[in-house]
Amino acid sequence: MVNDLEELKIIDLPAMKKCVFVSCWTASEKESIPLWKMYGSNLKGVRIKLPTDMFRRGSKPYLAAHGKCHLINLMSLENVVQRGKNHHHWIPYIFGPTKIRYLKSNAVSVINNDDELMVDRIGTVKLEYWKFEKEYRYLIIPDALWNQETMRFQIDNPNSIVPVDKDNVDIPLSESAINSIEVTLGPAATVAEHCIVDTLLSKFTKRARVKESNLKDKIRC
Repeated sequence: MVNDLEELKIIDLPAMKKCVFVSCWTASEKESIPLWKMYGSNLKGVRIKLPTDMFRRGSKPYLAAHGKCHLINLMSLENVVQRGKNHHHWIPYIFGPTKIRYLKSNAVSVINNDDELMVDRIGTVKLEYWKFEKEYRYLIIPDALWNQETMRFQIDNPNSIVPVDKDNVDIPLSESAINSIEVTLGPAATVAEHCIVDTLLSKFTKRARVKESNLKDKIRC
């Protein structure tokens, strides 16, 4: 679920709202007080930094470049097959990272004149007052929309889009991404919470970096 209730006003394919997931990140290297306030659990959350190529790939990933974005096929990974309505199964593709555009209107057309699905338009437009987030996203898209012959996303029958019966989809991270993780503690994080973060990270990697917020003791918490 996204934070902007006005988002995803897709003009020509509204059903996409129920079968595409997003993973949301910021491109800002500097900490943001508004982001800590909105997502940081009373300034006690964490800020996670990972490389852009973070997801574990299948044994035969199809990779397609679109600017700085990549398309990753997760077909051969275990535990990523999702169940839709009527027991329909689909396998996710990941597209990203995609830069969010901040416009006066967020009504988006996602199908071009060749009936090709323009993946980089889905969930990538927000209204201007969200500009402070400097957001990038990864889109998690069902394989039913992928045309293997043309190597493009196409909509042959919009009615065939099947909503997914889940609120979230967990995609595994690559080992190299986990080993390069950097965690910044919230400005109001306590010593005890620092210990909890250290303990959790130690279960997955010995190379994680944990640091205090640059805003610690600088704002009233």
